[in-house]
Amino acid sequence: MKIMTGLFCAIALCGEDRQVIDRIFTLPAGPRTVKIRGISGYIRVTGAEGNGVTFHVEQRLDARTSEGLVRLREEVKLRFTDSGGVVRAEVEKRDRDWEKGQKIEHDFTVTVPRDVRLIVRNVNGEITVDDVRGEYELKTVNGKVVLNKAAGGGLVETVNGSLHATYVDNPRSNVIFKTINGKIALWLRPGLDADFNLKTMNGKIYSDSEMTSRPTNVEVGGEKRGAKWVYRSDGKAETRVGKGGPLFALSGLNSEILIHSAGK
Repeated sequence: MKIMTGLFCAIALCGEDRQVIDRIFTLPAGPRTVKIRGISGYIRVTGAEGNGVTFHVEQRLDARTSEGLVRLREEVKLRFTDSGGVVRAEVEKRDRDWEKGQKIEHDFTVTVPRDVRLIVRNVNGEITVDDVRGEYELKTVNGKVVLNKAAGGGLVETVNGSLHATYVDNPRSNVIFKTINGKIALWLRPGLDADFNLKTMNGKIYSDSEMTSRPTNVEVGGEKRGAKWVYRSDGKAETRVGKGGPLFALSGLNSEILIHSAGK
């Protein structure tokens, strides 16, 4: 039995490859962008002082046989480029077909200057962004997206997962949040002046701030429950907080939408 167990372990290990990949880049002053594209695994980005971009990536490739693993190593590449104020890290799979038992995972831990424009794409895995103040485009398919201590406008999108965002300053440009299955929750600063397009088919809309209908749109009524306002108008509402301003377009299918005031 001991011999057989050792043999099975050896066979299993020959189909797995683990690597740690570290890279450091320096961005010039002025407009600058960091782009990250993954396939599977989490992507976590943190803003910091300075001009440096650091990547720590844990790569895991898995196949059922050693021959399959050799092919997978040839097909999958993590490529870094640095040109014209843009740093890219992209996972590429040359052959789009997947063999049974293949697994490709890259867990990204990234540090960027706080003012960068950030573009992150993933397929199977969550995206977390902390303390980045520039504009952003954050998209995944299966996984939640969390945006902490943001200030800029941008796009946040998933299919199966929740969307959460907290802001240290209210955005001055438009914000779009989209999901199919998951809650949308925003924490905005007091004194908000903004317009909202809110859409959900199977869920309610909650707000800490009273909303009014925007001019020329169908009137939307709200019911106050405790400290919150609850809105529902056939799943769709076009509203205003304060004097109006940047547009927040928040939409989901099976989604509650919650708009909090961070000062409450």
